[in-house]
This record gives sequence, C-alpha cells and structure tokens, in this order.
Amino acid sequence: MEGVVSDHRNGQSWQLQWIREVRGEAGAAQLDQLHDLQQEVVLRDNPDGWGWELNDSSEFSVAVVRNHLDDVRLPVGIAPTLWNRFLPSKINVFRWRVALNRLPTRCNLVSKSIDLETVLCPVCQMEVESLAHFLFRCEVPFALWGRVALWCDVYMSVFDSFEEVRQWVEGQSAVNFRQLKMEAVCFIVMWVLWMFRTGIVFGDPKAKRDVLFDSVVSFSFNWFCNRNKKYDRDWNAWMVCSHRN
Repeated sequence: MEGVVSDHRNGQSWQLQWIREVRGEAGAAQLDQLHDLQQEVVLRDNPDGWGWELNDSSEFSVAVVRNHLDDVRLPVGIAPTLWNRFLPSKINVFRWRVALNRLPTRCNLVSKSIDLETVLCPVCQMEVESLAHFLFRCEVPFALWGRVALWCDVYMSVFDSFEEVRQWVEGQSAVNFRQLKMEAVCFIVMWVLWMFRTGIVFGDPKAKRDVLFDSVVSFSFNWFCNRNKKYDRDWNAWMVCSHRN
C-alpha cells in the first residue's frame, strides 16, 4: 500500500488493499483484531506529535512521572517512620530497614537467589535465620530482652516482630519524653544484636554474648545524654534504671 493514511480512510471505515489474501483462521482473527483497533483511530489535520496520558493536561512533567512511579512501586499501608532524636542517624536508618525487613538475614538472601552454605541461625544453628528469629526468638535475644526489661523495671511481652515492639512502646503509659527513651533502648537492643550477629558470621573475636547487655547500657547512656543537653544524669543512676525519669 502506498500513499498517506487518509487515502485509505473513507468516513468511519478503512479501505485497505492487501498484496495477498489472508490465509487461515489465525490470520483472519488477527485481521479482525486489527479492524477493531482501527475503529478507535481518530485522524486530525495536525502535524504528528507525542501525547502524554498520565495527566489531564497531556503535558510531560517529571513530577507526574515521579508520582506515578511512587504509586506503582512504593509499599502502601506501612506506618510512617519517625526518627528518634535520641539516636544517631545510623540507628534510625537501621530501624527503618528492620521495619521493612530489609536486613541481609540468611532467609532474605536466599529469597534473592543468593547461594549460601546454610540458612540456619549462625548462633543457635537450630532454625532458619529470619529477622524475627534472630531479633526475638533465638536464645540470645530472648535472654537479652528479658534482662533489659528487668533493668528498665517494665513488663515486656515476648516480642515476635518489629511491629509488636512499636505497639508496645506506643502503649506505655508514659509521657512522650520517657516513651522516647524506652523506644531508643529497644532499638539499641536490636542494633546490638545485629552487630553481634555480624561479628559471629565474619569471625570477629570481639563478638561475645556476655557483653551484649553492657553494650546496650553503655550505648544508650552515651547517645541519650549527648543528644539531650538538659538531661543531667550520672552513670551510676543510669545503671540502676533508665526508665523512671
């Protein structure tokens, strides 16, 4: 066929001349589909150009593309991430990764088709190392959470996920200041556990379970006091309990 498109259009119908006849049922079905598509074509006496369908103005914009990608790719329904001002940035980022289950646990690595010698927990060697197992269910975190609860003089249920920790912190009958303190301590516990796990995996001789609680107390004292200049607290009082005041 030669000529321009309008030469083969008569009103609302198309007049197409093929070099050879359509053969077989498959070819006839494809031709019918082509005719159906052609019925939706609207010709205008304007120069050809590009159209944009993501907004009503038909004009391209980076903001529209960004919003479209956010709607398609970003998860929906996750509670907003609030930074704790008593924690350094690396702990807040760690907290965000825990909330999204984005830490490189062996379970997560295998789900990304990474070949590992084993998927068992590097500490207990009893269960698959998922995020929930290593931060809450394994014997090491289970003992550490219990000791931290005694130190803070609070009742902690047996956690099974990040969301349960967040809900427990929000449910504490404490003013916002003390609630932030407890929240900071909880996420320091998880960070200390993850650093311990990393040390075990890479053979760090400094990775010892008997210093985990001391690390939680030390890190929480230094980070909390250094980020709150008005808070006058000595080390001995902090060792007794960090939650009452």
